Amino acid sequence: MLGKYTGEAYKTMHRITENIPYIPNKVYKNVEYTIYWYINRAGYLHILKPQKVRMDGKIICYTINDLLLTADNMLRSTAQNGYYKTPDNVIETLEKEVAE
Repeated sequence: MLGKYTGEAYKTMHRITENIPYIPNKVYKNVEYTIYWYINRAGYLHILKPQKVRMDGKIICYTINDLLLTADNMLRSTAQNGYYKTPDNVIETLEKEVAE
């Protein structure tokens, strides 16, 4: 079995990961859905995506939002990593992680 999920969460995980063999904490990309993801050492799926950081209603930078797929098939934000000038800078960073 891939990861720690059952039911709908397992189906979601299977769609995103395409059930490929994975290395824990290595970032992969699902080309069909343009989703960056990794599975941690405990077997839980994380999705990485650009997120705007606002202050007083103005965008001040972008960051990588680390979202955990929960057992009830929802996403929960667990961390925000890095500070980038544009969403393209975030994507470039994620693409480099995929290539490693």
